[in-house]
Amino acid sequence: MTSHRNIDTIRAEFPLLATNPELAYLDNAAGTQKPEAVLKAMDAFYRTSYANVHRSVYDLSERATAQYEDARGRVAHFLNAQPQEIIFTKNATEAINLVAYSFGEENVHEGDEVLVSILEHHANFLPWQRLCAQKKARLVVAPVRADGTLDEEQMLALISARTKIVALTALSNVTGTRTPLARIIERVHQQGARVIIDGAQAVAHEHVDIRAMGADFFVFSGHKVFGPTGIGVLAARAELLETMQPFIVGGEMVKTVSLDNTEWNDIPWKFEAGTPPIAEAIGLKTAIDFIESIGWPHLHAHEQTLVEYALERVRALKGVHLIGPETYSSDRAPIISFTVDGVHPHDLASILNERHVAIRSGHFCAQPFLNALSYTAAARASFTIYNTHAEVDALIEGIAAAQKIFRV
Repeated sequence: MTSHRNIDTIRAEFPLLATNPELAYLDNAAGTQKPEAVLKAMDAFYRTSYANVHRSVYDLSERATAQYEDARGRVAHFLNAQPQEIIFTKNATEAINLVAYSFGEENVHEGDEVLVSILEHHANFLPWQRLCAQKKARLVVAPVRADGTLDEEQMLALISARTKIVALTALSNVTGTRTPLARIIERVHQQGARVIIDGAQAVAHEHVDIRAMGADFFVFSGHKVFGPTGIGVLAARAELLETMQPFIVGGEMVKTVSLDNTEWNDIPWKFEAGTPPIAEAIGLKTAIDFIESIGWPHLHAHEQTLVEYALERVRALKGVHLIGPETYSSDRAPIISFTVDGVHPHDLASILNERHVAIRSGHFCAQPFLNALSYTAAARASFTIYNTHAEVDALIEGIAAAQKIFRV
């Protein structure tokens, strides 16, 4: 059920923003703030329902297990998957590493290729780099155009009979541009390969249907989508999960253990060794409820006006250079990265911090991408449903103040 709450009402639902009205929090690509509903849901679980899950027959444990599995079902519905296809991890990084180990180790061999794009966050680059080094396979990296967008035709041309895995972001954490996935995924499957989509940025800005998308594996983190830290999701085709070995072994991911043999549990539990992030799963469920209560059309409309306004104002500043496309289009999320002549990104971020504007500075865990565009560091502002035009103005005023301080 959606509602048409105004921005002031929405901001009031976030305790940190409500108690710090002077703060312009523009680092949402790294992690969003948490609504009161998420905090209350986790607190209520610990106060009224806490017990370990899947281990006991007493009422409290069964209630906790029911809440945990209800969260799994909610995530499955959110992505158009089946509950047994949802594995809870600690973040998207762990989910990608799970796939690299449990699927990659068995399916990538010497002489094979793993294809990634230069756009990737280190989390979707390093596991494949290491896998290829270990297996004597080849890591193939698809380039971007001069404007920082993926060259789809070149990516398609790099998919061959040697390709076993294609790892691709759905949305760049540097430029905010969406990756054209449909033709790429179709070509991957034509070659008999598998595709993993890093959806860490996408899930906060668009409805994701992994069935329609055609992804074999899809990952995201709770902390980027109004949920808690310490929880991520791997959504994968059940038939693939059935064939994969566990990534981590230990308690509760087995059916039987003897001195000579072990029988793994069914999916998804064979991939969830030890005590899982129970309260975090409940928090993630509530975060999804929050997003859907806002409604995707309302979210999109608000984010569109913000990023259009931000791009317009940044373009008007002399000596400020946008990374990626400089104008708004429908395939762009509200993430903008830029540099300022004569001002290091860390210095800019420090000056903005003094003015209560929080941005990211550095390489955003995307060094190969920035290096490909001849940058070593940049500044990034990223927006979401609770940000305002006044906060964009505060960002612009802070950039101008930094230029004045550095006399540029």
